[in-house]
Amino acid sequence: MASDATTTTTTSSSSTSTLPKPPPIFQLACPVQTYPTGKQGTSSPVVTLQLGTPEVNFTYSSTERYAELWLGSTHKNGPAKALFPSSSSSHDASGSSSSKKKKNTSTTVDIRDLISSHREYLLGKELIRAFPDSNEVPFLFKILSAGRALAIQAHPDKALGEKLHALYPDSYVDTNHKPEIALAISKFEAFAGFKIVDELVAAVDGVPELRRLCFWDQEIVPRDLGSYLREGQGVAAFKQMLNSVLAAGKQVVEEAAEGLLRRCETEEQEKVFPFVAGEKARELVSLFQRTNEMYPKDVGCFVAVFFMNYLCVEPGECLWVPADGIHAWLQGDIIECMAVSDNVTNVGFVPREERDRKIFVEMVTFKPSKAEEQILEGQKWGKFSMRYDPPIHEFSILKSVVPKGETEEIGGFVGPGVTIVVEGKGMLRWKLGGEEGSVVLSKGKIYFIVPGTETAIESDEELEVYRSTWEGID
Repeated sequence: MASDATTTTTTSSSSTSTLPKPPPIFQLACPVQTYPTGKQGTSSPVVTLQLGTPEVNFTYSSTERYAELWLGSTHKNGPAKALFPSSSSSHDASGSSSSKKKKNTSTTVDIRDLISSHREYLLGKELIRAFPDSNEVPFLFKILSAGRALAIQAHPDKALGEKLHALYPDSYVDTNHKPEIALAISKFEAFAGFKIVDELVAAVDGVPELRRLCFWDQEIVPRDLGSYLREGQGVAAFKQMLNSVLAAGKQVVEEAAEGLLRRCETEEQEKVFPFVAGEKARELVSLFQRTNEMYPKDVGCFVAVFFMNYLCVEPGECLWVPADGIHAWLQGDIIECMAVSDNVTNVGFVPREERDRKIFVEMVTFKPSKAEEQILEGQKWGKFSMRYDPPIHEFSILKSVVPKGETEEIGGFVGPGVTIVVEGKGMLRWKLGGEEGSVVLSKGKIYFIVPGTETAIESDEELEVYRSTWEGID
């Protein structure tokens, strides 16, 4: 580091009565979440992005698993802090008063305190009108880094959320839904949605270990599984079959897993999975073996590989998961955004005591679909941006990749926004109410954008910038 480098210290402010009004765009220091599913050390973009902004004073361990970076959150479990720089004088290490230097200091303020002081300015009239009882940003925006599979899960919709909150307030702590999107920033693998009936039938008919799990508790096994699932009580029949798999005892599941793993190792792939051939058979063998390495003899290995669609998406491709949609992220890095709720029901890749089979089977929507139907297509926005707009009103995401020397005019939105720089350098210029200014864009910088602020991205070297915002209710 150069000899004239500055040091950084941080102080805090918790008083809301004297908080000054922040500028239309201000930097954020955002919390990191460490979970067993994350990636270790600098293999996680959570770490590398934080290291790009020394002013947030981030330190890390090479052995810790960094799973999420919450961006601009007002959630009680990880609120962001506004970062307001100032400067003071200090002596250098020699103590010589003739070599005084500027020392960077920063005042951090909990974003919730800022909102309490300047609610309409920071949230906007339209958002307050839509959510009059809320002082929160209506989305949770994240960098998520998965080194191993996350739980197989679903989230209740609003109607079920209200019911579950009334019945089990300690487990289902709010009444909101939690639809989400996952926008890949690296190669990303996921399980999402239920497979089409033909694929599910072929798997159950072709894999004896799976078939035993599906019907271990039933006296009569249907001869024509396709008709069983398609006709009459199709949804009820499917849920009964899924319930049987999830209710199977530990010994039943372990024997099925051991048998299938043994055949994966000793038999030809097309014989293990006779309903597919070539690359598809190799994929199924690999997926079952990989998930089993992560979660040995877990029922989730059967549910994910045989009931759910597997997707491997490239950077810029986006997955959409409705509130009651089954999903499990496998590996890779994403920009994730969701409505704000803590309600979740897990059934696989978690310890048995953390599963809630009965509520999950009641909750989840059996809507068979092809893998590609889980993709949310982006829409062209401006010259260098793509907009990902799910069929809900809590959020949308804007991805901008601005070539060196170019400018992308973004304009203003009626609601608040949060933006993060993933790569590159440049400036973000802003205008609001006759005022204008700019902030520096560089890897890892995170900013809050006040409603109505018009912005333009100017690139000194190619910039990759993501922004989540609330655009109002149509």
